Amino acid sequence: MNSHKYQWSAPPNKAHRKDSKHHSKDSSRSGSKADHSTRKSHKSSAGHSPANDVSFLFVVNELSINLEPPHHESMDQWLNFLPPTSPAGYVDEAVGAVFRYAAGAVARADEYVWHRPHMGQAGSILRLDGANNVSGVAVPYLTRSVFSCSAHLPLIVLDGDASLGSSYLRRPGCQCDGNNNTATTTATGLDEELPRWNLLHFAAPEAFADTRPEGHAAAPRGLSLAMAHDTGAPYVLGRNPSWMPSLVPAAFANTRPEHVPQSRGLSGDVAIVIGLMAFHSRPGEASNVFGSGCWRYGRWSPPGNGAPGYPASGDSPRGFLVHVCLDLVEGEEVPNTNLDRDWCMQQINWLEWEGGILVEG
Repeated sequence: MNSHKYQWSAPPNKAHRKDSKHHSKDSSRSGSKADHSTRKSHKSSAGHSPANDVSFLFVVNELSINLEPPHHESMDQWLNFLPPTSPAGYVDEAVGAVFRYAAGAVARADEYVWHRPHMGQAGSILRLDGANNVSGVAVPYLTRSVFSCSAHLPLIVLDGDASLGSSYLRRPGCQCDGNNNTATTTATGLDEELPRWNLLHFAAPEAFADTRPEGHAAAPRGLSLAMAHDTGAPYVLGRNPSWMPSLVPAAFANTRPEHVPQSRGLSGDVAIVIGLMAFHSRPGEASNVFGSGCWRYGRWSPPGNGAPGYPASGDSPRGFLVHVCLDLVEGEEVPNTNLDRDWCMQQINWLEWEGGILVEG
């Protein structure tokens, strides 16, 4: 990304959605905030689906790890290789293109790029003008790290960018496994909470019935919600999912199918689901998966032979950083708009927890 002539100062606290042909509907949605509040229950609008309003940006970068001890070759108690748990273990990343998900379709958003000054520093999705000057910064939604370690530890996830700071994987006897999930060894000697790697878990929609946003209907039973933390269970919530083992290894199958409904799809944390798709890429080419129409209108059509590229036995872990942003930008030259963040975020929430990122055909 060093070829771009970036000129940027810290943005003010205002956001704007970029006008484009794709966003021709913005004028009908940029009224007062009172207008937005009337739209929060889309179920009451005849002929309108909230799926038409879901739009966000994302980038998928494959992380390169340091293979030299002591940064790598750490193992769990079952001798599975683990991703590095300190910034020094991440030496580079294969930067992907920025994509826009909008109303079920995925396409490159060439006016945006990923920019990270150096490994170990946070990155952002930037919008460039025709002269490659920065004209805005995309508003972050969430960031996840998704790794595959071995057939016995097929998928683990971290809330955040694994290359930015220390993390840990829970292990019996480890001093990091206190009751409050804190690490007690820091440079200052003070307690410091660290992010924890978790085995991929799935939750049922009914588990969130008490926290469902106003105006949102209950998601169908059999919809498996991918989680960034150890909420739920380490197996899917529906039987015979069409996306297994293409996206989720068979190790996560529900082995008591007589007690669960037919699978209705895969949803939940959108960055995790995107990360699962990225394993279908060749090394360093994650963007090819998303630029080839494999994910479209709630359907997943795996490329090639349909087999994901998990590491073979004894190989180093393979993992991706997935950064998702609202389809809004901040910047000094960005005009004010009444299309607020909360409204945009609510549309992504609908996709994740109600609409279904992938639905069964």
